[in-house]
Amino acid sequence: ARGFDVSQQVVKSALDLLAQRNLIVREPRVGIFVNAQTISQHREYWLLASRGIDNPDITDYASQVLSVSNHDIWQDINLSTRLISSLTPDIVRYELDKIREIRPDCLLTQVYTKDSASLFAALPFPVVLIGDTDLELTGPPPPNQIVENTGERAAFMVQAAAEAGCRQVALVAGGDPDHSWGKKLKDGGEKAASEHGIDFRYVRHLTGGHDDTIRVILKETTADAVLIDGFRNIGSFIGKLNEAGHHPGQDLKIFANGEMHPGTIYIKSDYQAFSHAVLDRIDDLVKHPSVPFGRIELSGLIRRSLISLQ
Repeated sequence: ARGFDVSQQVVKSALDLLAQRNLIVREPRVGIFVNAQTISQHREYWLLASRGIDNPDITDYASQVLSVSNHDIWQDINLSTRLISSLTPDIVRYELDKIREIRPDCLLTQVYTKDSASLFAALPFPVVLIGDTDLELTGPPPPNQIVENTGERAAFMVQAAAEAGCRQVALVAGGDPDHSWGKKLKDGGEKAASEHGIDFRYVRHLTGGHDDTIRVILKETTADAVLIDGFRNIGSFIGKLNEAGHHPGQDLKIFANGEMHPGTIYIKSDYQAFSHAVLDRIDDLVKHPSVPFGRIELSGLIRRSLISLQ
């Protein structure tokens, strides 16, 4: 306690946590010992991800798709998560320097930009980018990247809207439709709409641009369904829709996979099978760190269901 300048209760709580994870063994009247058998069996992973400043309680995308809260999936791995709200090179460099000192078996991240690519490349352990990014805009691609097929996500939303009787749908997402995951979303949505015989429009949403986004959605023809992909705080977006004279659940159906909101239809995603597949590939990488696997797109693993919110 004196060495770390904390109270004895903090130390006791830390030891209790280590004991729960079976990392230490307590022997009455003898002492507390590192459980060598457990340590040797567990891999040490770190997750470096981003989180919005405006809502620090939001779970980041990487944590969601990796199912980090599911102990059954991560029981053989010690996972430490570090969420940062700024992606400036200095902040990323600071975080990576700290992680370098720990030297985990693997670093998982959703933080990857043109400015930070060289910082990740210099680390002495493998790095895996979880999720997609506009790689055409960020410079050299990471040596290891695992993404979901976002086209499947868009297709599910379009199908749900079609089955609900909607004929003109607008998919609102933050991805550039000419690059990477935005293009996948757009193409997946267009293909599904064609199969179901409904009109489809992809609308790129820019942060803070609710008014402009809604004008595009309602331009020329009135959409009877809006599919919201991913972005948070949809309450303000729906508030702007109300101002424009449209009300979710009445004259307009809203399908959202980012968060729940009254009057919307929430798309719940189960990433467990996806998470297992990701960990299998990372495990192979840890065993053979000199053999990068490049970009892997996993399809058909994510189960989705609908929850209607009144």
